[in-house]
Order: sequence, then C-alpha cells, then structure tokens
Amino acid sequence: MAQIPALLESGIVIGGDLEENQWVVIPYDEMNVSVKCNFPKVVHTGYKGLVYGDVLPTYWEAVAYPDEPFMPVEAPGEFVTTGKESKIWAGNGSSTVAMGEQSRIIIGIEYSPEDEEEHTINGCKAFALGDSSSASFKNPPGSDNLLITAGIDSYIDLGEATKSVGMVAGDNSTLYARDANDNVAIATGYHCDVNAENTNNTVIITGENSSSAVGEHGIIFASRILESFTIGKGGVASVVWHDGERNRIKVIYEGEEGIEAGRYYKVDENGQVVEI
Repeated sequence: MAQIPALLESGIVIGGDLEENQWVVIPYDEMNVSVKCNFPKVVHTGYKGLVYGDVLPTYWEAVAYPDEPFMPVEAPGEFVTTGKESKIWAGNGSSTVAMGEQSRIIIGIEYSPEDEEEHTINGCKAFALGDSSSASFKNPPGSDNLLITAGIDSYIDLGEATKSVGMVAGDNSTLYARDANDNVAIATGYHCDVNAENTNNTVIITGENSSSAVGEHGIIFASRILESFTIGKGGVASVVWHDGERNRIKVIYEGEEGIEAGRYYKVDENGQVVEI
C-alpha cells in the first residue's frame, strides 16, 4: 500500500466519485485532508492545513495491493489552500495554488521505487503566492511542468523536471534548476539567486543585483546588472551594464577572451568582465 505521511493521521479522507465540477471546502485549522477520488477539487481555508492528493496512480502499482491501484486513474487534482503555513502534496497533472504565507507545494513523492524510469510526473502547475513560500518538484522525473512563487523570500526547486519552467517573482528569492536539463528559470525580483548548473538550461533575469549560474551549453539573459554569474562549457551570457548614460549589453562566451567554465564573473562600470 502507498505510504501516507504520519501527519495525515486523525484527518479527513475524501473518497468515492465526485461530480466533475464539484468542489469540497475544508474550513478547519490544522486539519489534514487525504484525497482519494476522481476529479478531486479541494479548497482548504484553515491555518496549517494539509491537502494530500495521492500521487501518480500508475507509479504506485508496484507497491500497492496487487490488483488495486491506490488512487483512481482518471484524476489529476485541483487543490487550493488559503491559510498560513499550509502544505499541498500533489501528483501527475495537478493544478495547485497556495495563497498563505510560509506555505509549501510539493509535486511528487519522497522516494522512488526501482522502476521509476517507467513513470513520469508531467503537466503540473503550482503557484505559491505568499511570502516565504516554496514550490518543489520531487521524483519521479517529468516534463512540461510550471512552478511559480510570487512572494518575497520564496524558493523553487525544479528537481528532476525537464523541459519545465520555474519563476520566482518576489525579491530575495531562490530558484534551483540544477538537477535536470532543458529547463527555463526566470527571476523578476531584486536580489534573487538562480542556480541552473546542468545542461541546456536557460536563465532569464529582470531584477537588480541578482546572481545566476548555468552549466554546459547554458544561456543567461539579464536585463539588469548582475552581482555575479558563471557559465558552463559552451555557455553564453548576455548581461546589461550601464555606461553612465545608457544601458548597454555585454555578451560573454565560455572559452573566449579568457572566460572559463565554472568561474564567477561580473561586468563592471566600464563594460569589462572581471573575475570575482
């Protein structure tokens, strides 16, 4: 049988078949909700609420009862929390929104069976809107996912997602896309840190005083002055600098003009690339 977090004990279980457009509203503080039904749509308004949508059903067939998948196969979940310090745990194809401060969204599961390469988690959309919140993609791997945080001091980890997008919109936020490739990582807030040190990742930065790292064949586009950046083998960075009168763009290529992979640089007030 699939693992259930200990926090779900003494909570609410939603089961059976719901109407396709029917929502369930949970108004209680510190209430844990486990969702085991088709077409689940849940709004949790309580403080420290937990909504757990059973993970990708085909993924669990190897560890569920022999002829009884733990969750019906039809239903990617739609889950919303509005309370502070809430947590959503969802699986394949899910759409999730956490509106309160210090909230968390987790896509995936805590560990992988040996046959994880046969299964993926795809097409998920996660939006964490409060300050000091996070959205994380756990295993198994997957593609076509979108994770966004809007509050300050927030965090995204794209994990093993590929061909996916992560975006931190608040100041002082962090975005990790270092465990997989072919992702797009976007930071629009000030003082953000974007680490995409794997292959073929693209970073877009529009906030002041941010930093970025990409790996092999990675690309950085920065429309504001960066505090620091590093590129991998075959990487390139396009970085704005200001000459005192107008913005200019400096293009930096790994392997040219002394630029080495893995070293940290910045563009100074004269448009020169200097190692940090």
